[in-house]
Amino acid sequence: MLALKILASFFKALNEKASPRAIAGGLALGAIIGLTPKGSFHNAVVVILIFLLPVNKSASLVSAGIFTLCSYLGDPLFNAIGEALLTASALSPLWTSLYNTPVIPWTRFNNTLVLGSLLFSLFIFYPLFWGTVRFVAVYRERVVAVSSKWKIVQVLRVSKFYALYESLS
Repeated sequence: MLALKILASFFKALNEKASPRAIAGGLALGAIIGLTPKGSFHNAVVVILIFLLPVNKSASLVSAGIFTLCSYLGDPLFNAIGEALLTASALSPLWTSLYNTPVIPWTRFNNTLVLGSLLFSLFIFYPLFWGTVRFVAVYRERVVAVSSKWKIVQVLRVSKFYALYESLS
């Protein structure tokens, strides 16, 4: 039931409620959580950011779930990125100094999967954010505006299903 409530809230925000930037911010931050291993220190920081910033929380949850399902496909790439960075001899002094600082070892940056997936998710953050802003604007302009004129949509809006949908979000 909670998953339905989150999805209903997300679709309501997507259709009319939230600003495109709020949805995009939630989706991009949720992507970081979904792509990186759970239990990492940086995921706690991202969760705090989700609650502090004006982003859509349901978009964050939906995004984290979708990107978690997709992250296993990217694990070989993430491992390769992390391994290439951690074994680069030019970066060895940086890794040593970071490991000797008080808080940084909690991030588990010395794990190839953690480092690679975090860097990948940060790399796609900006294009994902702006692509989502553009998608939401086009979606509202073309899909929501046009489909609201259809008879089937008008019938569904007066049905009990739509009342249930409204009560969930």
